[in-house]
Amino acid sequence: TYDGYIDVPSMNATVATGSFIVAGWFVDHTAQGWAGADDIQVWQGTMDGGGKMLAKGTLAQSRPDVATALGNPFYAASGYGAVMPANALPAGIQTLSVYAHTPGKGWWYKQTQVNVSGSPPVTATAPAATRAAVSRADDRPPPR
Repeated sequence: TYDGYIDVPSMNATVATGSFIVAGWFVDHTAQGWAGADDIQVWQGTMDGGGKMLAKGTLAQSRPDVATALGNPFYAASGYGAVMPANALPAGIQTLSVYAHTPGKGWWYKQTQVNVSGSPPVTATAPAATRAAVSRADDRPPPR
């Protein structure tokens, strides 16, 4: 009954040790009148596997593409985003887990791997990445 996606960063993307954005969408198909999540957290590794919480995210961000694709107007507020603190991850391949909490069912999670580079990003800054993650629905894979 859960559905969601990590839009940014994409699987195997290279991110800098500086701060970066994790963003996507989540819905609980059994929620009535809303997308269903009351908390979002990003972890290095997993909650129950000795991982480390890196950031709490913001919920209810605009995702009209999800609402259209899934046919539920309440999913227009299914977006989430979190800013990873600078130097939170060591260089190398790291697994990020995005956890969404629902009041009635507990935690759902999705993972992506990133390659953390010691170099600063060449192009996008955090504010531009935030705007892109929240407002550019055309670049996102359609919901499943």
